[in-house]
Order: sequence, then C-alpha cells, then structure tokens
Amino acid sequence: MVESVPEIQQVIEEQRIGWRTPASPILVNGALNDDFIPYEQTRRLVQDWCARGAEATLFTDTLPAVNPGSGNNHLAPAVADFGVGLQYVLDRFNGKPIVGACNA
Repeated sequence: MVESVPEIQQVIEEQRIGWRTPASPILVNGALNDDFIPYEQTRRLVQDWCARGAEATLFTDTLPAVNPGSGNNHLAPAVADFGVGLQYVLDRFNGKPIVGACNA
C-alpha cells in the first residue's frame, strides 16, 4: 500500500539517514551479526558520509551471533559497546584527536 503512494515514498526518502552529511565528528557502531541493521548498510552509511567530507568513524563489533533473529545480536553490541561511545564523546569534550576517522 505505502509503495503505491508517491507522496508517502517522498517523505520516507527525505527521512532516510545518510542524505545529510554530519557537520560534527561522528562515531557509528555496527555489529557484524546485527539482527536488525545489516552491517553492510552501516558500513555503507559511513562510507557515503566520508565521501562527502564528514569526519566519521566506524566501530565494528565482532561479537558472535547468539540465537540469530531474536534481537540478541542487536541488543548485546549496544550494551557491550556503550563504553566505546561514551569514551568517544568524552574525548571530544576533552579535545583529544580522533583516531581512525576519515577526513580527520
């Protein structure tokens, strides 16, 4: 149904993450075994932002898959990698250089 309404499709496309380029440094966390967000999609988002001049860092979580399809492989990396994101933010506030980002 939604696919057949051009106005709805336009609104959905305008909301797609990745159309706009971040103006500030950004860290994106992707998990190789994520149940909900395919890793290739995450990697491509960072690659696209980098190509447009963003200062982006991709952190790749490599936790093994546990009960695929259950959501565990989306939730576990979010919890396990919380410290990675927190440290990234703290480093920005403390003026530390960004390591591993494109366009840094």
